[in-house]
Amino acid sequence: MAGESKEASGGRNESQELDSGFSVTSSVSHESIPLVDPERTGAVWKTTRFLVIFVPLWIATGLALAGIHYREFSAGREELEASEVRTLAVATKTLVSQLRLAVSDLLALAARHARDIDDETGDLSEELLSYVRTKTAYHQARFLDLRGNEIARIDMGDAEPRVVPRAQLQSKAARYYFRHAIALPEGALYVSRFDLNVDHGEVET
Repeated sequence: MAGESKEASGGRNESQELDSGFSVTSSVSHESIPLVDPERTGAVWKTTRFLVIFVPLWIATGLALAGIHYREFSAGREELEASEVRTLAVATKTLVSQLRLAVSDLLALAARHARDIDDETGDLSEELLSYVRTKTAYHQARFLDLRGNEIARIDMGDAEPRVVPRAQLQSKAARYYFRHAIALPEGALYVSRFDLNVDHGEVET
């Protein structure tokens, strides 16, 4: 049957017979193949709807919590600042009160020894000692002459104040507080800055 060909058609089938005796048949189906999986589409839609609903809620909740935390922090900071202001006010009031007492003591001593500040007899040292004993706020008290030399000095020891011997008295002429004080008019007072005490050229520890 070489060289012969036959065509047969039936329905939608096409057949071709070859010279070898075999026939090849192809079939075309009209069934539609779905392009999208319905189950997968439904899952994606549910996930998207969940995110659209709950993500804004999460963001709103986070912002609300952050706002509450900030208000609490601000309130705590304001309370701390108010407490510090009150503490500073109390400290300032205490310092002013102590300065007034010191000024009162200085004026009383200056009035009594405005003309006679010689301590040859030791009376000045004894009077200064009684002051320091009754005024426990003083760590040290001294009388200086117009040249800056110590005439009398009382040091507060471990338990009791003591009179410093004359051989241990010093010159304070080079100290800044003496230079400022000696330049003031009579009756004026000088309050030095907070500073470390220096004796015999060394800082007291």
